[in-house]
Amino acid sequence: MTKSKSAHRYDDSQGPTTDRIISQLVGAGTSVGANYVEADDSVSKKEFLKCIGTCKKEARETKHFLRMAVRAVPELKTEPRNVWLEARELHLIFAKIWKSGKGE
Repeated sequence: MTKSKSAHRYDDSQGPTTDRIISQLVGAGTSVGANYVEADDSVSKKEFLKCIGTCKKEARETKHFLRMAVRAVPELKTEPRNVWLEARELHLIFAKIWKSGKGE
């Protein structure tokens, strides 16, 4: 498997700070999907809303860590934009589901 040019550029600038940001970003980003699967398998409305609420929080955290990654490695500024927009869309979707379920 080969890495993209951007991955090679990023590898050159990794350090303790960027390693931690990457770890947090991967954790938050993958947690969105895992919690959605859990919500889909929920057995009660309360459990469903709890999982959707977690999805919403993790999508928001994903946006945060994408911003932090760009701050740590400014030359990547344009590359994470599409992922940030997707995380934003997911955050808005989960927020709407959560609010609708709560009756707000």
